[in-house]
Parts: sequence; structure tokens; C-alpha cells
Amino acid sequence: MNEVVNVYSFKEIEINSDDKVVIIDGKECMTLESYFKYIYESFGFPNDEEYTLDKYYSLMTDEKYISSYSIKIIIKDYDSFLKKDKKDKKNIYRLFVDKILPYWENETKDPRTFKLFLIHSLPFTISEEELSDKVLNDEAIKLKKWLDIIGYFICIVILMIEPGFGLMYSMTIWFETSNTYDIVVLSLLGVNTILFLILGLMWLILKRKFRKAIQKNEVNKNDIDQV
Repeated sequence: MNEVVNVYSFKEIEINSDDKVVIIDGKECMTLESYFKYIYESFGFPNDEEYTLDKYYSLMTDEKYISSYSIKIIIKDYDSFLKKDKKDKKNIYRLFVDKILPYWENETKDPRTFKLFLIHSLPFTISEEELSDKVLNDEAIKLKKWLDIIGYFICIVILMIEPGFGLMYSMTIWFETSNTYDIVVLSLLGVNTILFLILGLMWLILKRKFRKAIQKNEVNKNDIDQV
């Protein structure tokens, strides 16, 4: 079955000796042009540096260049992949899902096994060992993004905002300041503390949902394996 597979580690990808494997580093392919250059070189496509999605699709479904009967494209650090061309990132993904993979499975007389592996980064405090042998499903990927976003905000609050307000409060003790200034500083410090607590609670709830999504996906995966 040709498919897109979301994973968090190379450990989840089984590679055989007869596979045509193309490994793409997301950090090295942040633009569509850099991705095209790499993929053209990897498959030996003729390169006139006139890159279009239509031409790319035509080459990716050409038996002359896609000669192997088992192809695996692996994108490391998918969060960084096409980061500077986010619209094109969606277009490339949809092109694989809607056209390239179905073509090699159902629309040609000489089918190929074609899989696209997307390796995502782990969210904060989730260790690789904790998620061993578990594949990220769509729900887990969405939760992971929110875990990262809230985690970054918590870091900002702890490392920047909280110390800043703490220094301002210390100044109200060291120097003679007006009552209005004292009230404003204390109010801001209190609001910041409440914000930190809310973000922390949201992060813990999302982390719990993330683990449940991973566990649910693992149960479904085991059920499929047993069929």
C-alpha cells in the first residue's frame, strides 16, 4: 500500500536492500527550489532549473526515472522542511497524497511500492524511549504542535517576563516609589503568575491527550498487524 507515514524516529522505518531510498534533510530544504534541486539530483531528473509542480509531477510518475519497484522517500526534521515556503509545503504534500502515490498504486500497468516517511521532532519532555515503537497519527501531530507552542510561551514567561517583573518589584523596595507604581507592578506580577499557571495547566492537559493519542494509535496498529 502506497502511503504517507508520520514517525518520530528512523527506528520506525524498515529499509530493505532492494529499496530506492532518498533521505531529505528538512533543515537543508527550507525552500521549494532547494528541495527540487535535491530531488532532481537524487532521481537523476533532467534539470533545466525551470521548476514547476506540473513538471515535478510528470517526472515523479515517469518509469524512466522511477525505475525501482520499491521507493522510500524520508524527510528528516519535517517541521523545518519548506519552512520558508509553507504554501508549497502543503502543495507538495497534497501532490503525493492525491496524485503520485495513487498513480504508482492504481493508475499504471507497472505499479510501484512508494512510501513517504515524515519524521517529526518530539514535543517538550517527551522522550524517544517513552514513545518507542509508536507511530504518530494525525491527532498526535496536531497536539504535538500545540505542546511546542505552549512550551515556548512557558519558557518565555520563566526566562524573560517573570524575572523582569521581579526586578521591577525589587525596585519598589529599594527605591521610594509612588503607591500607583507599586500597585501597577504588583498587578502585572500577579497577572503574569496567573498566566504561567494557566499555560502550565493547559500544557499538562495537552500532554496527557498526546500520550492517549499515541496509545490509541498503538492499539489500532496492533489490531491491524493481527489481521
